[in-house]
Amino acid sequence: EASGAAVTYQIVGEDEADATQNRIAPQSPLARALIGAGPGDLVTWRRPSGVVELEILSIAALTP
Repeated sequence: EASGAAVTYQIVGEDEADATQNRIAPQSPLARALIGAGPGDLVTWRRPSGVVELEILSIAALTP
């Protein structure tokens, strides 16, 4: 986030995606930037409004 606040994103199936809840589809530009990255990595998210650098703080698998 531009404010520097930590934000959690969840990569979900396309039918479960909901940007208002930070649930993103694997084909989304943000998910493509995040997939394969690990804690401590900086990733580049190319958005229509400009490029954003994100730092991966942690990765967790959610259990049902």
